[in-house]
This record gives sequence, structure tokens and C-alpha cells, in this order.
Amino acid sequence: MKRLPFNACDYRCERCLVTAECAVYLQGQKRSLEHRLNGEDEDDPSVVLDDIHNSFEEAKEMIMAGAEKFGIDLDDIPEEYFDEEERRHETLINDPMYCRASDFTKQAREFLKTIDPLVDGDSRAYYEDINWHHTIVSAKVFRAVGGDENEYRDEDSRNSAAVAVKSLTICGMALDELAARFPDISEACGKLGSMASLLKIDIRLRWLSGQ
Repeated sequence: MKRLPFNACDYRCERCLVTAECAVYLQGQKRSLEHRLNGEDEDDPSVVLDDIHNSFEEAKEMIMAGAEKFGIDLDDIPEEYFDEEERRHETLINDPMYCRASDFTKQAREFLKTIDPLVDGDSRAYYEDINWHHTIVSAKVFRAVGGDENEYRDEDSRNSAAVAVKSLTICGMALDELAARFPDISEACGKLGSMASLLKIDIRLRWLSGQ
């Protein structure tokens, strides 16, 4: 199976090199064009909600089509299945690696709040790198953890882990730059950078050591 670009996505389309191959990006561009042709502001909350609604409807149709193809009656899914999914979710959010990734995201968020008034000029780009990627880390580690117990999701798990490593690398580089430019926050940058480095090593050991 061809490796699709959105299987290893950090959602930062404006900096992506494979948008021409990405069906998700192309669909988003198509919607954006339709909004402009209709004279709609795509940042308008009502337009955003319509897009979300349409996406859910598309997902619902795909699920229904898949269920029909494999002869699954969605109304006959036992209640025990949902109980098991709830237990599985509890297991995932208590996984030590996810807890560490979540802690990194929380500490990075607090760090960003602290330095926001201090960072200006061209240094703002490094702030924005951390602002974007600190949330990707925990989201992708959660997805990686969820694939551990399913051999068919093994590749997705590795892809998710690779994106988390990439985001941690970008955060680390941005923290180094900010530490050099703003001595008053260099110690805080160093602590968060060390946290990112250790987490990156352990993610690689768990999911990417065979690559």
C-alpha cells in the first residue's frame, strides 16, 4: 500500500512539501475555493461549523458504506463494546509515555504564556514553532500508544511516533534559539529542551528503534 502523506501529518500545511499528493489538503483547498466563489468568509464561525458538519456527514457515510460492505449492522453492536472502548481509553491516557508527552505539552503551554510578552521581531517565528508543535507531541503519542495493541495499526503507530519526534525536534531547535536570544529565559528554555530530548529518545526506543 502506498504511504499516504496525511498518515504522517503535523497539520502545518503551509510548510509541507507533499501537499500536491495529499487528498485531505486538496479537499480543504476545494472547500476554500467554493467558499470564495460563494462570497463566504471561511473564517466566519457559521461557515466553520458548516464545514465541520459536512466533514462529520462524510465520515458517517463512509462508516455506513464500510459497514454495509462487510455485512455489519451498526444497530446490533452490543453495549459491552462501548464499555470496552471506555476501558481502553482509560488505559491509553494512563500509559506512562502518553503521560510524559501530555506533561510536556502542559509545561510548554505554561512556558509560552510566560514568554509571550517578551518575544518580538523575527524571534516570534520560534515562538510560533513551539506554539504549533507542542500540542502535536501529545496528540501523536496518544495515537501511537493506541496502535500498540493492534498489528494492523502498527505502521500508523510508527508514523505517529515519527511525527511526535519531528515536533519535539522543532521545539528543541526553537528553544535553543530563544535561549540564545533572550538570556533571561535561557534556563527555562534549557529545562523544557531537556524534557523534549529525553522524551524524543524514549519515543524512538519504543516505536522507531527497528528503522
